[in-house]
Parts: sequence; structure tokens; C-alpha cells
Amino acid sequence: MAGGVVLVGLAIYATGVISTGAARPWLSKDPVHWGDASRVAVPAAALVVGLVAAVVAGHGQATRTRELAASRDANVTDRYTKAVEQLAAESETIRLGGIYALERIYADSPRDRDTIGNLLMTFVSAANRNHALKSRWRVRFWPSGLLRSGRRRVRTAARSLTRLRFSQTEAPTYELPAKRAPADVAGAMQVLGRLSPKPQTSISFAGHSVGEVEISGADFRGVEFWSADFSHSTFSGVDFRRAKFNFSDLKFAKFVGCDLRGVTFELADLRSATFMQCEMAGSDFWAANLTSAALPMVDLTDVNLSGAVMRKTGVDPEQMLTANWATEPYVEEDYLLEAVAERTAQLNAVADYPVSPFDNGPNRWLDR
Repeated sequence: MAGGVVLVGLAIYATGVISTGAARPWLSKDPVHWGDASRVAVPAAALVVGLVAAVVAGHGQATRTRELAASRDANVTDRYTKAVEQLAAESETIRLGGIYALERIYADSPRDRDTIGNLLMTFVSAANRNHALKSRWRVRFWPSGLLRSGRRRVRTAARSLTRLRFSQTEAPTYELPAKRAPADVAGAMQVLGRLSPKPQTSISFAGHSVGEVEISGADFRGVEFWSADFSHSTFSGVDFRRAKFNFSDLKFAKFVGCDLRGVTFELADLRSATFMQCEMAGSDFWAANLTSAALPMVDLTDVNLSGAVMRKTGVDPEQMLTANWATEPYVEEDYLLEAVAERTAQLNAVADYPVSPFDNGPNRWLDR
């Protein structure tokens, strides 16, 4: 704006110069007489007027910019206040509207992103029905490494002291219907997964038990789900890379088209869970219970199945021959027993093998 005014002033100046003949000394070879000072005063006055107009216009533009910023801040503050009031409403629909309003504010106001991230996490945590760490596991020690083929090899004997067999109470013949998470809580989780860029504050659902949820297209990379209860939940197209589901209750959970690379499911309860068309390279199922789990069209290459319970999983021998373990997974089917024995022999022949969390050796699945 100010630049345009300056150009107008210069144009006025040039017009005055030409019209008054001040430019003639350069346009003509005739002798010049400077007696008439008005020929110079008029264009000079035009230039001064242009410069003054530019200064006034620039000051006005700066003032309008400040007023616009102040108005924008006031608008964001007003929207944020109303959204927080909606979160405290009794109506679930109004609370859900407040959550989506916060998502819009998150996109419009970068400086409020950490505050909004904290607020949404607090909202989800307030709905948590169970913050206590659940202990579902009984442990039995099986020093079978000392007896295998009568060989007391150092490597096998060293790991035999920490070789564990984890078992749970047998799965019941029926499963009680899971309690669905409230729509506003599920919506808050979905929004937390959609936030981009992520807030500086960490997102964690460790110990949470909010009920059955359906999440799609979220980004939960590196998020902790330690000892969380998401049984019967459905996750579609979610990016879980490097997330941690250790000790989590994921019975009857469904993972469809999810990115599970580098995810740890150590000691997780995955009975009757479904993994369909998921990327799972580098994921760790150490001592997880995969009884009756479905893994159709899943590549188990570089997946750590050490000590996992894999009864009635329906995996085929070709899948088992690509997985890794330090402690053989527990299987019952004869056709899988042969595949496990063959793969164990292959793993024992190489030095780079997965180890249990109790070993001191290198572990590329746990140290990411």
C-alpha cells in the first residue's frame, strides 16, 4: 500500500517536471535559464506530498495490522472459552461439538496447540475407568534348554535360566459384551490422532480403560498403551509405528491395514484378536497370548514371537518360517511344530537372533 503511494508521488513529481519544463535541459540543446523558480517548486512540492502520503498510509497500515491481530486473538480466545464450556456440558452431543471446535482452533492457532493437546488428554483420562495396573499373568519356569538333546551349550544354558512360559486362565467359551466408549471420548481420541503437527506434550494412553473404540486413519506413532484395555476395539489404517502395547488387554481387537512396524506387544493379551493386511516387520510379541488370533495375509518376516502362545492361530508353516524367536513359541498343531523346529535350527545357526528382555545381549527389536 505504502509502496503504491510512493509510486503515485513519483508519478506526480515526474508529471510536474515535464509539464513545467524542468526536464527540458536534458531534452533540448537550447540554453537554459533558471530564473523562474516555480518550474522547480511545483514538482518538488508534488514529491513532498507523495512522501507525506506514503508515511501516513504506512502508519495506517501498521495500525490496521495490529488491530486485525488483536481481533484475531480475541476471536480465538472467545472460541476457546466456548469450546471448554461445551466440554463441561451434560449433553454428549454438545461435548463432542466442543472437541471438534478445539480441533479447528488447533489448526488456526499454533501457539495454543500444546494447551489444546493437554486439554484433550485430560478429557480422555477423566473418562478412564481403570488406572490401576492389571496383573493377569502366572509364570512358570521351564529350564528345558538344559535338557535339549542332552547338550549343555553355553548359549542355550545361559538363556535357560530366564526362559519363561507364560500362561493365562483358559479363555471362556463366551465373552461378555464390551462396554462401548462414550462417543465424546472416542471422538477425543480420534482428534488426538489427527492433530498435525503433533503437540509438544506427549500423548499416552497407558493404563487407560475407556471402553470399546473405533479409530481410523490416526497417527499414534510412539504412543504408549501400557496396560491399557482396548478389547473389542477396531483400528483401521492407524499408524502405530514404535507404539508400546505391553501388558495390554486387546482381546477381540481388530487391526486392519495398520502400520505395526516396531510395535511391542510384550505380555499382551491378544486372544481372538485379528491382524489383517498389517505391516508388522520388527514388531515384538514376546510372551504374548495369541490364542485363536487371526493373522490372514500377514507377513511375519522379522517378527519376534519368542515365547508367544500361538494355539489355534491358523497361521501356516510358511509364515512361521519367516518369523524370529529366541524362545520357541507355543504351538499345538503338528504341522506347525515341524515348522517351528526347522526355524529354530536356522536361528541357532546364526549369531544375530532376537533375545528376551531379560537377556543382556543385543536386541534390534527392543533397542529402536
